Amino acid sequence: MLTYLRRNLEYGVGQVASILHRAGATPNMLTTAGFLAAASSGIIFALRTSQALTFILAPSLILLSGFFDVIDGSLARVSGRTTKFGGVLDSILDRLGEIFIISGMTIGGFSSVIWGLAAVSASLMVSYARARVEAEGLRLEGVGVAERPERILILSFSTFLGYIEYGVIAVSILATITVVQRVLYAYRHLN
Repeated sequence: MLTYLRRNLEYGVGQVASILHRAGATPNMLTTAGFLAAASSGIIFALRTSQALTFILAPSLILLSGFFDVIDGSLARVSGRTTKFGGVLDSILDRLGEIFIISGMTIGGFSSVIWGLAAVSASLMVSYARARVEAEGLRLEGVGVAERPERILILSFSTFLGYIEYGVIAVSILATITVVQRVLYAYRHLN
C-alpha cells in the first residue's frame, strides 16, 4: 500500500539521497544504520527500562529505521552504487531488524509470546513469499496490505499510543493476509 505513496514521494526522497551522497554517505551505511536503529528499539523494549525510552525513543527508532530503508535504495541509484550485494544486505538486515523489534516487544512483556511468534513468522513469510515468487520472474512489490513500511508504521504508532500488543496482533493478522494475497497473485499470474 505505502509502496504507491513512496513512488509519489520519490522526488523528495531523491533530494534527501542527493544531500546524503554529497555528505559522503553510502547505501550500505544507511542500510546498517537502519538495522542499528531497529535493533536498538528492540533492545529498549526487551530491557523495559523506562516509560520515556519505551514509548518515545523506541518507536522513534523504529520510524528512523523505516526512513533509512526508504532512503538507502534511492541513495544507491543517485550514487550509482546499486549492487546485488547491497540488495542482499538490505533484505537481510531489514528482516533482522523486524525480528529484533518484535522479539524485544515480546521479551519485554508488551506482547504475548503467541502473538509475538505469529507476528515474526508472518512478517518473515511476507518477505519469503516475495523472494520466492520473484525468483519465478513475477514482481510482487505493492502486492498485499502489509509490506514492511506498513508493518513498521503499525508497530511504531501502536507504541506511541501505548497499545503495543494490539500493534503486534495487527501485524500478525495483516502480514498473514499479505502472504495469502501474494500466493493468490502468484497463482493467477504464474499458471
